[in-house]
Amino acid sequence: MEAAPTKPEASSAGQQRAEPQADIVLGVIVAPGLARDVTAKIASELAHDLEALDLGVEWRTELAADRLVTPPAQTSEIIDAARRKLLDEDWDLGVVVTDLPLRVGRRPVSRQVRPTHGIAVVSPPLDEAGNSVRAQRAIAEVSNALGGNPYDVRARGR
Repeated sequence: MEAAPTKPEASSAGQQRAEPQADIVLGVIVAPGLARDVTAKIASELAHDLEALDLGVEWRTELAADRLVTPPAQTSEIIDAARRKLLDEDWDLGVVVTDLPLRVGRRPVSRQVRPTHGIAVVSPPLDEAGNSVRAQRAIAEVSNALGGNPYDVRARGR
């Protein structure tokens, strides 16, 4: 009696789930004065939102409460301090959620992105109830603007 033919195993890329290429650690630095529960929720949901970008990487967020600079401070000072924090914590990318006003020249802005530093700064308008919808959207946008490609992160000289 002959053995029944065996089914070929699923070996095409379309039938197997691709494994992520690398882990990306995104440090979310929040000003101590901002509502901790709101910013913690932003950080915890952010990895899920970034996974939806389907860049082939695993995202992990870490939350840190840190003023970084003494006000008043220039946007460039905030970015430099955030870069130092990123390097100290061994993060791949960093997003600062600050309660300080941001300016480019004399023009106020809600966010500033420095892809070469792997840092973005967001100054979202949060109401007394801690409405974080706009803040979460802005953080996801600047994280996407930073690239999320682990090879780009490593090329920045970390």
